[in-house]
Amino acid sequence: MTEIKEHLIKVFSAFISFCEEHNLTYYAACGTVLGAVRHHGFIPWDDDLDVYMPRKDYERLKLLQEKIPTPYKLADITELGYTAPFMKFMDVTTSIWEFANIPYMLGVYVDIFPLDNCPSDPSKMLRIKEKLNSVFFKYFRSIEVWNYQILFKLLIARDWDSFCRISKTKFCYATRKRLFHNQILNFLKELSSTKDGPFLFNSTDVYAECLVFKKEWFEHPIDMPFENLTIKIPNAYDEYLHYLYDDYMKLPPLEERQSHHSRHYVCLDKWVSIQEAKRALKRNKN
Repeated sequence: MTEIKEHLIKVFSAFISFCEEHNLTYYAACGTVLGAVRHHGFIPWDDDLDVYMPRKDYERLKLLQEKIPTPYKLADITELGYTAPFMKFMDVTTSIWEFANIPYMLGVYVDIFPLDNCPSDPSKMLRIKEKLNSVFFKYFRSIEVWNYQILFKLLIARDWDSFCRISKTKFCYATRKRLFHNQILNFLKELSSTKDGPFLFNSTDVYAECLVFKKEWFEHPIDMPFENLTIKIPNAYDEYLHYLYDDYMKLPPLEERQSHHSRHYVCLDKWVSIQEAKRALKRNKN
């Protein structure tokens, strides 16, 4: 097991213990369920962890965050500059800087997605979700940091597409990041407002197609081995995994077996600031 996977297991174990202590329901999600069922642990070429929480448990976790033991904490979109519309449970004795042009430091983390109720006709929710996706990517662009030297180099190289995109980020989106941030919070509130319905959906995953799940798939969690842990997965995991991946026990082609996560800088020994990370990257480059 790689060092980062060892840290992920440690963080996941702490998250599970906290959920058990406070009677919070969670379900492993996406590739974490697939890894548990097909590999009894991580998908060999993957290195992240995802969970769902029913909305009421997701909100309770927020309220309980002051009780999360050191060195763990929650990060979420209420903080301007944070790079996802869902929460992360992370270890602040480690450092992960994901995107080179977005100066925000995380620790090794577990992604936490809320499961919201969805009415029998999900079209209205899906339209709101499309608006959230659109404004989130404007917000994402607004928190990017580019210097004038990069623009000058692109101008000299006549890379007009990149020049126009970064110019728009710097001179249009950057001045409106608070507006975009507030719009995200409002859309998330609206998406979580349905009190009941026959379906569930993850309202916050802006990086993937919006999927609607049958509520009976998540009637209760069941145990499944995952590395040296026992984790909770959806009771109807077979239907869920077929829905996501079709023939899920079949391995993908070799060329598709790779991680898709951005990690500009990683330090697993301590928490460092963005400035410290920049100096370390400069030293390594020299």
